[in-house]
Amino acid sequence: MTDDEVEQIYNYLHENYEYRDGELIALSTYGIRLKGKAVGCVYTNSRGVLGIRLTISIDGTPFTMELRKAIYIYHHKIYPKYLINLDGNIANNNIDNLKLSLRDSFCDKDIPQKNNSLGIKGVRLFKGKYITSIFFNGKEIFLGSYSS
Repeated sequence: MTDDEVEQIYNYLHENYEYRDGELIALSTYGIRLKGKAVGCVYTNSRGVLGIRLTISIDGTPFTMELRKAIYIYHHKIYPKYLINLDGNIANNNIDNLKLSLRDSFCDKDIPQKNNSLGIKGVRLFKGKYITSIFFNGKEIFLGSYSS
């Protein structure tokens, strides 16, 4: 996406929507967009992952993107190639929950679970030892246990 297109989208979003609690709210009724209602539709991508998508048309040119990317543009005027929801919840598009990433949404799995008190993915404390493991092809592979 070019810088000019991002500028157009940014301006369009600010003219037609208001950001409120992780949603874009329509400022006017146009087609199926209803004034005062949140926009976006749920879809499944080619990998079978759910997402929320927004399609807008600027001067006859359609732009379709994930709602979270539109929200990021709305706040930062930058089109993010990869963006993750920190809590892993695709419906939580609060700007504080969105983070730029170097990879696709698979990064959601790189975030330690909330019950992981160590804050390190793949490491857990069990009976005074640090246990390490990874998941590969749906199976857990034990890497070892360590005292420190």
